Amino acid sequence: MQPVTDAGLILSARHAVAVAKPTVHQELDDFIVVNPLNGDLLATALVNAAAIHDALVSHFADAGATAIVDAPHRLADAGAEVAALIAAGHPADQPGLIAWIALAKAALIAHGNRAGVHFTNDAGAGGTGFALAHDPPVSVGDCNDDLASLKTGYNTHVDLASLL
Repeated sequence: MQPVTDAGLILSARHAVAVAKPTVHQELDDFIVVNPLNGDLLATALVNAAAIHDALVSHFADAGATAIVDAPHRLADAGAEVAALIAAGHPADQPGLIAWIALAKAALIAHGNRAGVHFTNDAGAGGTGFALAHDPPVSVGDCNDDLASLKTGYNTHVDLASLL
C-alpha cells in the first residue's frame, strides 16, 4: 500500500472522507519537527515548546474548508482553551514551561472535541485524546517527555493517513 499524501488525494475525495469521518482533516497540516535533546535540556525544551506552540496556533486558525476550498477545518477554533494557549505565548523558563504544557494539552484535546470545527461533530468521537508521559511534569526531563507526547498527539491529529 502506498503512503497517503496530501498531493495524492484529490480535494473532492478528501472532502468526502472529512465530511464522513470524525476528527479527519481535509488538508494535511505540516507535522511538528522538534530539535533533538542536547546538553542544555531546558534550552532545548523551550525551543521545542515554541515550535509546538506556533504549529498548534497556526493549525487552530486554519479554516474555511469547503468542497472547493482546501483547508483542514470548516471553522477556526476559537475556544477558551485555544485562547488561553495563545495568550500564554512561548514559555521562557521551567515554571512557565510546566504551565504551558498543561495549556497545550487542554487546547489540543478540546480542539479535537470542538463541535463545528471539523466537518463532523467530534464531541464524543474520541477527538484528540492522548496522555502526557508525566501529568503534571516536575523536572525538565519530564517536560521533554511531555513535549514529545504533545508532538505525537498533534502529528497523529493532522495525519492524512487517518483517512484510511
